[in-house]
Amino acid sequence: MMGELLQMTPELVHDDGTRVRVDKSGGGGNDGGMDRERIAKIEAILPTLATKSDLQELRADFYKSQHEMLKWFLGVSIALGAVLVSLGSVAVNYIVKS
Repeated sequence: MMGELLQMTPELVHDDGTRVRVDKSGGGGNDGGMDRERIAKIEAILPTLATKSDLQELRADFYKSQHEMLKWFLGVSIALGAVLVSLGSVAVNYIVKS
């Protein structure tokens, strides 16, 4: 039985002719240390991630700045329009008087 199992195990053949058996058992050789390393990496990253309250604060700041930009845009547009109307009326008065 063991001889049959060894024959069924796939092998890799290198360029120099050496054969290496490929383990397809799916065990992965995890002794638990890999999990500790992964958890340590995740725990190191966790404090830098945004919380729900951080995202709500960011959203509020975004809408506030968007509102302020809209106010500035409208104010500058109205002021520019007033300047253009004034310049146009001055130009019309100058042309009419000539």
